[in-house]
Amino acid sequence: MNPLAGQLPGGAAMRSVAEQLERVLAIAVTPPPVRTAISEAQGLLCAEEVVASSALPAFDQAAVDGYAVRSVDVAIASAGHPVVLPVVGEIEAGARTPHRLQPNQTVYVATGAALPTLADAVVPRSHTQGGGARVSVVKPVESGHYVRRTGEDVQPVAEDADQGHDQRGHRADGDRVAAAERFHRHLAAVTGMPGGGPPGAGFASVSTAHR
Repeated sequence: MNPLAGQLPGGAAMRSVAEQLERVLAIAVTPPPVRTAISEAQGLLCAEEVVASSALPAFDQAAVDGYAVRSVDVAIASAGHPVVLPVVGEIEAGARTPHRLQPNQTVYVATGAALPTLADAVVPRSHTQGGGARVSVVKPVESGHYVRRTGEDVQPVAEDADQGHDQRGHRADGDRVAAAERFHRHLAAVTGMPGGGPPGAGFASVSTAHR
């Protein structure tokens, strides 16, 4: 065995990568946060918790293009015995007109569209035949299938609560920046390396505040 293994010139002991990283992090200094525009915050690190002021999604919405139904109305649907439903309307993503579904009816919904009242599932187009005024459902769906529920992504938290959507230490990726925009917030961020450096490099942090 080589007696000099694990040593550097001059007799100094060689440190592992983990040991060296621990030493570097121990002396690194994180700059204080500074405010920046949301569009410039992507890629930085969160320094404070982000408090959601509203639920995301804000309403039950279709996860796929298809037909909003009451799941009980299509429970016995099969290829051999399809359930035929009248199509009484269409809801596009972003539409604000309320719709109410009656038993044994369906409404065509685009991905992201609000579900009509009483609908609890969406039948994907691949589970249907025909279309137009009437559609044949050839495969059943259970309650909640192909639906994104209110608050499924983020639940709102009171401003004075002790809990929030804590993002500290996480990078402000596209999803987090988009969420902040939907909350109508500014992002505060720190850029640059300890001792100076190019914007966006090194340690960074992000916080939120009302517009």
